[in-house]
Order: sequence, then C-alpha cells, then structure tokens
Amino acid sequence: MFVREVAVAFQADEGMVGLTCLGMLAACAQGTRFVSIWPGWKCPLGLYVMAVAGPGESKSPVLAAARAPADKVQATRRASARATHTAAIAQAEQEVSHAQGDARAEAQQRLRELRRDPPALPKLFTGDVTPERIGVLMEANAGSIAIIDGEGAGPLGTVAGRYSERANLSPWCGAFDGEPFDVERQTRAAVFVPRPALSIVLMVQPEVLQRFGAVPGAHGQGLLGRFLYSVPSPRAGTCDWSAPPISQGAKREWAAIVDRLLAEEPKPEGRKAIRFTEEAQRRLRAFRQAFEPRRGPTGDLASIVEWASKHCGVLARVAALFALADGADAVSDSHLRRALALSDYFIAHARAALDLARGDAVRTVLRDPVARAIVELVPDGEGLAVTAGELLGLIGDAVPAAMRPSGPRGMASTLERLRGVLARVGIDVVSPKQRGRGRGGRRGYRLTRRPSRSSPRAACENGGGLAPTAPCDGGDGRDDPRGPGTVVP
Repeated sequence: MFVREVAVAFQADEGMVGLTCLGMLAACAQGTRFVSIWPGWKCPLGLYVMAVAGPGESKSPVLAAARAPADKVQATRRASARATHTAAIAQAEQEVSHAQGDARAEAQQRLRELRRDPPALPKLFTGDVTPERIGVLMEANAGSIAIIDGEGAGPLGTVAGRYSERANLSPWCGAFDGEPFDVERQTRAAVFVPRPALSIVLMVQPEVLQRFGAVPGAHGQGLLGRFLYSVPSPRAGTCDWSAPPISQGAKREWAAIVDRLLAEEPKPEGRKAIRFTEEAQRRLRAFRQAFEPRRGPTGDLASIVEWASKHCGVLARVAALFALADGADAVSDSHLRRALALSDYFIAHARAALDLARGDAVRTVLRDPVARAIVELVPDGEGLAVTAGELLGLIGDAVPAAMRPSGPRGMASTLERLRGVLARVGIDVVSPKQRGRGRGGRRGYRLTRRPSRSSPRAACENGGGLAPTAPCDGGDGRDDPRGPGTVVP
C-alpha cells in the first residue's frame, strides 16, 4: 500500500518507489540479520540499488518518504547517546565534589576525559563518504552502515577518486559479498570489520551514471554489476497533480515495518540467520539451473554477465527482505516466488542502466576511427582470429592513412589501448598467444562480439544515442519494465 500511495502522491514511477523501499529495508535489517540460503551459501542482507531518472521525476521526495521512519529512529538513538553522555558528566562531577584523595584524582581524570571526548553517536546512514571512511563508520556501528543519497553524484564521484589519485572501488565491492574490511595505513589507525554489512541507495541522473561508467574498474571490478536498477520512462507532461497525498494509514504501515526491523541494535557477532524453507530451496535451485545458460557465451545475458552472475543471490536477498517485512522467521516458497516474479523487471532495467553506463565508451568508439572500424569488422555473435598485421590490413581504407597505426607493432599497441573501450561496447579482446614460429612467430588475437539485442554496431550507427526515454526494447513481455510485476515490499 505504501509503495503505491507514494507513487501516486508524487506522480513517480512505482517501480522506482518499490526499489527505493527495498534498499531501505536492507539498510534497516542488515545489522541484525544475514541470509542463509542452504548449507554453504550464506550472504549479507545488504542491497545496492540505483534509480536512474532525469530531473523532475520526484526522486528526492520518494527517497525522503521512504527513509523518514528510519531517520526518526536514528535521531532518537543519537539523542539517547547524547543524554547518556551528559548524565555521565553530571555523575563524574558529583564524584569529584564528594571524593577525596586518590579517589578524587581518578574522578577528575574521568571527568576530563568525558568533557574532552564527544559521545559516540550511533549512525545508520551516511551520504557522501570516502571509501576509507566507510570502514571507520562500519567499525563504529557494529559493522553496519548504509550510504543513502538523493543525487548520487557525491558518493559515486568520491569512490571514483575525487579526493585521491585513482578510484577505490574495493570497499564497496567487498562489503557487498561480506568480505572482511581490513585496512592498515601508515598515516592513520588500522580498521578491521570482520563482517561488514553495507547497503547503498542512490538516486541519480542519467548523466551521472554515464560518467561513472567510464571510471576504470566500474565494469571490470563488477561494482555496477552489484546494483539493482530502475530506469523509468519520463513522466513529465503526464502527471496528475490532483492525486491524493500519502494516507496516514500507509505511513503507519511502513513505519511499523521499519521500526520492527530496527527494534534491535546492530550486532557484529550475533546476527541472526533468516533461512530458506526446503520448498523455497528447491524452487531457487530450479530457477538457478534454468537461469544458468542465459549468462553463458551464447545466452541473452552474455553482454551483462557481470550483473547476471549476481542475480540469483540478489533475488535470494530480496526474498529474505519480503519475509522480514512480513514478520516471518524464514523465507517461504511464497516469499521466493514474489522475488522471482521481479527477475524480468530487474533484468530489463539492468540492461538499460548498463547500456547507459557504456555510453561514454560508445562515444569513444565514434571518435576513434580504428575502434569504429573494429566494431564494423567483427561479426555479430561471432569471433575473429587475427594477427596484429592481419587486422591492420583488414581495417584498410576505413581508417585515414594519417590515423592508421604504424605497422603490426603499432596495431598491437592500439588494440591494447582500446581493449577496455571495446569491452564496454560488447567486443572482448583475448590476450595474444603464439601462433607458430613462421616469420619469427606471429602474435594472434581473438576478437569476440558478445551477443546482444542492441548491438554495439547499432549503437555506433545511431550516434551512440542510448536514450533514457526508452530504456528497454519492450519487444516481448520479458523485457518490458511495465510488464511482469512491480517492486512492492
């Protein structure tokens, strides 16, 4: 009810609202729970979610409504911590006034320390934070923190290296999988978080995602493959501003869910497992097996394999969040079915978002005549085995003489330079191997185009226009984001 009413009140896309609420559920539950799917497969409860929409699509009010109950809980906890600190100072002052001798000296020392050191205020959420600082915050808050931001440019820009010489994506990537956060620097105190729990909820404009997609490692390290996306069609010009506001009943219902999830303090060691029933385990195994070919070299998800490889595990987290929202002790088959019903929505929007993130690479291909010639040369869904010299001959007149690489060595150097760009538009360049000893031994490359409904060649031909106004091809029910279901916690 809450998701639907927020969408109506702010004339926002219902899928975007639902995804934001899923991210907030994860942020609230991750400090006290983890997912145990079956023996040998357990994972944190955190989710990384990103809504990608242009200006005027109600991103900020949607996020504000979703996080309002949790903000109240955080404010209450912080006020309580301040009151406890103030009471401790008052108690120390009394001890100083009544004590004598050594006892008085000890009481004075305690009082000085209390006045010197501010209270450690509990924190559920943060916004624009450096990768190094995120570990400090997790360590200070029982291993759990959430990054929530209504613009997204701040956190993404910071992790991309705004304040340092290079991007540092490892803390975000590792925390998603629950890998221990262990950092030691010569100039600052060591930080160790054995069981990190991190959720990320970002509302970004398409341009922000495009810029981040060009950051080294954003694709290769798999950070963008860890997000769930919503890329709604623009609603400008179709909004009905006579729609009713969010009802008090819907607000109370959502607040009750959030309050229940936050009723317990975060526990780094004593997090409880939420387990899958046997029936849910069987269904997930069957889904996983049926899904597997789709992420293979000839599958329809080969072009987003870094995202598809995380898909089943993320759906298990979503099912666990549905169970917790219902107040259940275990993930039932019904909870899992609700999560699996969203699979097609998530796939369609991941395609749209990751295509958008590859936009800068497409523009690079358009500007570089060698890259464009290679894109035109490699057949759709096929591979090409060539030496650097052979490739130089094949691109031939497609590249102006002044911009053509100088000899096979120049071609090999150019191909290495373009490797990352070509990968982002669906062409993988396999490292060269010896191809015999003839003529001194020739170094051969294999160029393979990953199957995709929207080919890199088409992207180049239409000028790189990965239009956010039509994020999904919608040619069948499976890829239409308005099709099978919306995200309703």
